[in-house]
Order: sequence, then C-alpha cells, then structure tokens
Amino acid sequence: MLMYHVPPRLAHESVESIGTGMRAFADALYLGPHDEPAPYIGHRIRIRRGAPWLAYGDDTYRLCVPAAPSWVHLVAAGGPVRICVLFDPLAAEAGQEETDAHVRACFARGSMRWGTTYHV
Repeated sequence: MLMYHVPPRLAHESVESIGTGMRAFADALYLGPHDEPAPYIGHRIRIRRGAPWLAYGDDTYRLCVPAAPSWVHLVAAGGPVRICVLFDPLAAEAGQEETDAHVRACFARGSMRWGTTYHV
C-alpha cells in the first residue's frame, strides 16, 4: 500500500507542512526506517462490507482504502500488506513509471518509512 501526497494546493499548505503531517502519520503507524527490515506494525487492515480500512492510531477514525476486489481477497485470506509512506510530493497525474521512479528516489534519499501489517 503506497501512501503519498500531491504538491500543495491550498494557500495554507506547503511541502514542509504536508511532509510533517506524513511523518506524523508514519509515526502513528509505527513504521520503520527504509534502510532496515520493514517492522510488523500489528493488525491494521480491516475489511468491512467488502471495503478495506486502515486503522492508523486514532480510535475514532479509520481510512478507507480504494482497492481492487482481487487485492481485498488476497488480504482477507491472510496475505501480508506492506505499507510505504512517502514524504516527498508526487503529481496526482503521475503514471506508473513516474510513480516507480518517485518511490525509488524516496527510498534512495531516505524520504519514506515502511512496515508490514495483516487483516484482523
């Protein structure tokens, strides 16, 4: 599961403030450094009514994750989910090649955190 942000769109947003929020999000998930094995972060994925939800440390809220039915089936069957949170912005219209290059660049710079979770 890849989590990233787009460049700032609102007047009060900046790359730095959004990056700080993404780091706080990664901390809430207990994600580890990119240059160490991805830690197990507990059971964070829940599937309700066919939709996956990510529990990210707030007891009141969960994040609905858009996913293909095949992915949901794999996760429901007990497959591991690697969560990668990137701190650098990526254009919303980025295609697969741009996204791949961005993930690799964030990894090389240490601008990401990761972990492994499972369905409850």
